[in-house]
Amino acid sequence: MKRIKQLVFTLLVATLTLPHIAAAEAWRCGSRLVEVGDAKASVFLKCGEPGWRERSQEERLVKREGIMEGTSFDHETWIYNSGPSEFMRYLYFENGELVRIATGERGFIEGGGVKICRPEELHEGQFIAEVDGRCGEPFFKDSRTEKRTLMISGEKRITTINIDEWTYNFGSQRFMRVLRFENGWLVNIKEIDRGG
Repeated sequence: MKRIKQLVFTLLVATLTLPHIAAAEAWRCGSRLVEVGDAKASVFLKCGEPGWRERSQEERLVKREGIMEGTSFDHETWIYNSGPSEFMRYLYFENGELVRIATGERGFIEGGGVKICRPEELHEGQFIAEVDGRCGEPFFKDSRTEKRTLMISGEKRITTINIDEWTYNFGSQRFMRVLRFENGWLVNIKEIDRGG
């Protein structure tokens, strides 16, 4: 009898945790389900145009049987913002296939009106679309690309990094902030001269 109770308890715990596990592999976009493995066109059909897209490329060089082989990968991140009542969704594609779904911070109301951007609300790890949606157009923008070479598990990876530097001017009583984004992610915030 004790074994049966343990088995029932184990099955109950497993059943309760299944939806949580499935949520990492899927996301309900309106009434349609988006799942890892879906093609970009399928996601577009189910969810429509994302609020933001960020693209990058990577080349992987692997030595197989004494020969270096190169493969190129196109990476794309789509961001969906359904407003402050829901969390933002980040969909990661590799060569046109959905490989990961992540949940971000609470969404925000887009468009119109004056945006109040507070420097203390900016932090590393925010996506460029979040900063744009919350703070609006920066005082100054600069963009460029960099190539980086990494060795990961015996593979040489040459990655093209999209660098965006946005400067926000918070007025003459505060220091301006330069935000450095790499492939859309805020990686550094630097204070510079007072604004004007």
